Amino acid sequence: MGRRPLISIHNIPDLNGNVLVNVGMTEGREDLENCTSRKCAEGDTLSRVLVESLERGLRKHTSIKKDGEESVCNGITVQWLDCGTASGLLLPVVQLFEGSVVAILPKDDDFLFLEVPGLSVNSIHDARSSSVGYVVFKRNGASMSKFHTWYNNKVLIPYFKEVRKRHGFSTESNFSEPELARVYCDSDMMNRACITSYAKMVRHLKNSIAFAKFGANTTDWTQACDIGSGFRTKKSKSRTTIAESCDEAFMTTFTRILESHYILCSLLLKSLGRKHEAIVDCVATAPRVHSHAWNQEKVQAAFIEVVFLDCVTKTCPDIFQMMSKCGVDFEKNRLRRMNRQMWQQSSVLSFCRQWMVISHQTDVVETSRSSFQDRPSHSSKNLTTTTTTDERPRVTGFLPQTNLTSSTTTSQWAYAYLMAGVDTEHPSYLGIFYNILVSSHILRDSNSTADIVVMVQMSANSTHRRLTPREEDILTRAKIRIYYLDIPPKQSFYTMQMEKFRILEMTEYERVFYLDGDVMPFCSMDYMFELSKTAAATTQHYNKTNTTPTTVLRENIILAWRIEPAHGGAFILAPKKGDYELLQEIIHRQEQQILFRHTFDTTKGWGHVITPPDAWHSTGGREGPNATKWSWHGNFADQGLLYYWTKYFKKEVSIIIGTNVENWSGNKSQVNVGLLKTFGCISSEFTKPFKYASSGFSKLAPYRDFKHFTGRSKPWLVSSGVNMTNTYKFQDIQTAQEYWFYLFRKIQQRYQIQEDSAKLHRVVPTTGFGGYPTIRMVRATARASTFRSELD
Repeated sequence: MGRRPLISIHNIPDLNGNVLVNVGMTEGREDLENCTSRKCAEGDTLSRVLVESLERGLRKHTSIKKDGEESVCNGITVQWLDCGTASGLLLPVVQLFEGSVVAILPKDDDFLFLEVPGLSVNSIHDARSSSVGYVVFKRNGASMSKFHTWYNNKVLIPYFKEVRKRHGFSTESNFSEPELARVYCDSDMMNRACITSYAKMVRHLKNSIAFAKFGANTTDWTQACDIGSGFRTKKSKSRTTIAESCDEAFMTTFTRILESHYILCSLLLKSLGRKHEAIVDCVATAPRVHSHAWNQEKVQAAFIEVVFLDCVTKTCPDIFQMMSKCGVDFEKNRLRRMNRQMWQQSSVLSFCRQWMVISHQTDVVETSRSSFQDRPSHSSKNLTTTTTTDERPRVTGFLPQTNLTSSTTTSQWAYAYLMAGVDTEHPSYLGIFYNILVSSHILRDSNSTADIVVMVQMSANSTHRRLTPREEDILTRAKIRIYYLDIPPKQSFYTMQMEKFRILEMTEYERVFYLDGDVMPFCSMDYMFELSKTAAATTQHYNKTNTTPTTVLRENIILAWRIEPAHGGAFILAPKKGDYELLQEIIHRQEQQILFRHTFDTTKGWGHVITPPDAWHSTGGREGPNATKWSWHGNFADQGLLYYWTKYFKKEVSIIIGTNVENWSGNKSQVNVGLLKTFGCISSEFTKPFKYASSGFSKLAPYRDFKHFTGRSKPWLVSSGVNMTNTYKFQDIQTAQEYWFYLFRKIQQRYQIQEDSAKLHRVVPTTGFGGYPTIRMVRATARASTFRSELD
């Protein structure tokens, strides 16, 4: 079949020579210039999409016209299809995984199949493609289930069987419609995960152009090339934004994201050349233009992305006529066309491979985070050009410092903190930063010999590569080692939780005591390091009645908490070469399972079925009949992985459960009652424990020796209820929060911090990660890592 111009669905004539108009494609009124007063039998206004089901992808519609009825829309004769909705079916998706066998289209009067020559679709997994696409119109809403049965069996199921096969999963499972819909929709998250500027793009839209989704709610799983928010956002922008609000730098980046979006969804528009921009979906935009309230701005908005004049004139002459009357500025679009042609000389696929590989390097990651308003237009020539306000080099690993006492290992042990999602322009991390300084002061003041390390991971949206020079200087003076982490493809609260295990990379230490950024020790907890050493001996400072312990702790130490067997806020691991890589394999395996199962397996957990008499225990004793199920808080995140890694993978751990200590070595365990009862580090000057001590065990080590400011009890949050009048004298202190502020005043004086401690707690910082990990975050991370591995 010869190459022909892309035919707009809006302009495909039927046998009577009239134009077929799809009334159900968009969300919003389908008003006709001469039919503004017409209403359907039920009294509703003109056609409007009412409901979209997330389970089956079905739509319910009202109809204002009888099938075949003709009307005049802005001088154009149109013929209406009763309840007509375009599925956006692209047949080559079927052909892709069935070789040259094309699925037989259902022959039924309920369907109308329109051939679109020149629309070529390909995949990054298969070089075969077809030069013909099809759009399916359903004439009768009752036939939706019949269509979806055919579409699922002939299109989606073969596609996902191939995907599962490539990832080593069984292809025998039967896909239910809800599962199929969820999996297909989740392809959108891969787009968000792999394009670092996606979040900023959406935020820019919402903040600067009064973003609203007019006509963008097309069903993901019935429109193969219309998958995901990225493409829908582009259509929304094209229909709701006037031309003057589209700065060229922003639109250039937006266009690049759209181009990559098809590839991220395993679909590639090939051989369209300059015509691909014409796929703004005339079916969706035409009702907007043909509205009774249409005006110059609306027409410009609807077609600002149709940048190629020849495409418009050939494919949509009626649309072009209206655009010409409204004065659409093609000259402005010509500049963007020139930028696009510079990198379109190579194939779209090779460009995306290059762009995605480079995007994981420093320069382009920083470029993609730059403000769209301030950045110039980009082409492939300057993709690797760094445009950032921070001229210091990015550092991964320990930050080299002139102060050798803080940049080199001085101890066999270390305390490690984590600050993730750091954006120096929006310093919501300062509470954690100050807590690390307070904790460091406590540890040093109580003669701890361990190093202190802070792991820093910048936000993907930050325009800076590192902490501010002032903050780095303060940490250096506090003898805190700075360990910079790279930024994952998909940054979330879940990925932040998993970064805790980066302490396994610190093999220069024998033990690393990880503490959450909102954990404050009351004294040196070095006794935990000493107790975990082989044949450890303790001094009177740590053991108030005995000179040696009867049993030593294992090299890995975890603490049970109120409702979980492993507390992710405080634990000790023994870093060994290769352990972090092994842990990443475990994480990847679990993420892939959650990706395809959509949930966490509470029977097998992270890879082990708990069978009696083995069971997990919490300090609150709430496990009950679920003591053999992986059903505690954080089971699919850090607290589940920590329990599996130490107990079932390394098989070398001490689990502290209130007064008891379970020492596991191999598959054998020994329970010691009251092992740590006489240990601890609380100074004699503390005549009484603080109110609200950790986990309710205010008199037991190690629980009594630190405070975890969970939830909104953090001292720097207004809801913590700090009585500032008690923070000036030690004898007045009643709570751990007041003690924190008492020490913070000392920190202010030592490092000349100008923050007003009396007002610090009034500021409630926010995080873009949310307050806890979710399964959705796990699946998004899995998709991002899967796509990156495929490119590699």
